[in-house]
Amino acid sequence: FMKRKNKKGFTLMELIIVIAIIGILTAILIPTWHYFIMQGRIKSQNNSSRVIFNAAQTECIRYKFKDRELNADIKRQQDIINNPSEDATAKADASAKILADQAKLYIDADFYFYWDGEKGYACDVNCTDLAKDADLNAEFTKALNKTMDTPDKVVYKIHIKDYKVQSVVCALNENDRSIGSYPVQRHERSDEKIKSFDMSVAELSEGTPEATT
Repeated sequence: FMKRKNKKGFTLMELIIVIAIIGILTAILIPTWHYFIMQGRIKSQNNSSRVIFNAAQTECIRYKFKDRELNADIKRQQDIINNPSEDATAKADASAKILADQAKLYIDADFYFYWDGEKGYACDVNCTDLAKDADLNAEFTKALNKTMDTPDKVVYKIHIKDYKVQSVVCALNENDRSIGSYPVQRHERSDEKIKSFDMSVAELSEGTPEATT
């Protein structure tokens, strides 16, 4: 009879070494993979922020021309109020006229706008709805979202000052912390959610050249 060759398997020590190597590789690769995924998300939101920024600035220019006559009339009424030779009746009429004109304006001197994935509205710095005219909200929202392929897949916040866009931040949803921004672009995950995000960190300091990427 021929002798059968003994089949030798892995020893316990070899198995432990293999498992340890797999564990080390996993510990290295999973965080690295997670980092690259996060960076991809932030980069995508930076790009979306840039698109929204440009669309919002275009709208600001349009609104500036549209509101020029209203702003001129507001200034005329303010001059009446500040004129010591005008009587109380004229000043009261001027105040009423200012309020009427301001109700027709959409973009204030220091203006914030928020899109929650379903609707857009003028708001304060904390994203509290200012309850402006619904048609004006819808008009501004439509002008911005038509520049995006899937506006229902993102949320964003805009800061505008004196008809000039200061900053835009964008995320996949209100709880997403992989927030992108423009003109100062982000590269790290945020500690804050988008509603409480400090817009000033996305704004250029005076004399800083605008980002081009």
